[in-house]
Amino acid sequence: MIELEFWFMFPVAVVIASIAMMAGIGGAVLFSPFFILVLRLDPLLALASGLAIEIFGFTSGVVGYWRQRSIRFDIVRRLIILTLPATVAGVFIGRLVPVIALKIILGALILFLAYQFLFRGKECTPKDPRCTGASGAQKDIKLTPFIRGSSLIGGLLVGMISAGLGETNELNFLQRLKLPVPLASGTSVFLVAASAIVGVATHAFFLVTREDVSA
Repeated sequence: MIELEFWFMFPVAVVIASIAMMAGIGGAVLFSPFFILVLRLDPLLALASGLAIEIFGFTSGVVGYWRQRSIRFDIVRRLIILTLPATVAGVFIGRLVPVIALKIILGALILFLAYQFLFRGKECTPKDPRCTGASGAQKDIKLTPFIRGSSLIGGLLVGMISAGLGETNELNFLQRLKLPVPLASGTSVFLVAASAIVGVATHAFFLVTREDVSA
C-alpha cells in the first residue's frame, strides 16, 4: 500500500530541484530548512537527508550538462582535490559542534545567498553573452587563492550543513572567472554532486558504526 501522508513532498521536491539545477546551487540548502521547519526532523538527520536527496537531482544534472558540454573539467580537477577532503572533515566537525551552531550557520548562509543573488550581479542582462552562453570562455583560467580557499570552505560547509559549495562556486565562476552561465552552473553542479556523494558516504559511516559524537 502506498503511503499518501507526505504526498505534498512531490511538488515541493520538483520545485526545489528545478531551482537548484537552474541556479547551480545545492538543493540541500532548501531541503534542509524544509525538513527542519516543516517536517520537524532532527537537524542532523535533516541535513544528511537533504544531502542524500541532492545526489539524485545533481546526478541527473551532471548528465544533462555533460551532454551539453557545459562542464569545465580543467577547473573541476583543480578544485575537487580540495573540496572532497574538506567535505569529509566537515561531517566530522558537524557532529562535534552544538546543533544550534549548525542552525545558525545554515540561516546565515541562506541570508548571504539571498543578498548575493538578489542585490548583486545586476550586470547580467538577457543580451549579455555570459547569460546566454553564446560566448566562449577563456581556455586558460587562473584560479586565485581566494577561489581555491572559498571552494575549500564550501566543501567544509557541505559536510557540516549540507550546503555552501555550489552557492560559493556559482558566484565565483560568474563574478570572478566571468564564465557563461551554462558553464558556471555545469561546473558547479559536478563539484557539488561529487561532494554530496562523499558527504553521504561519511554520514552513512557514522550510522553504520554508531560512532556519532555529536554534542
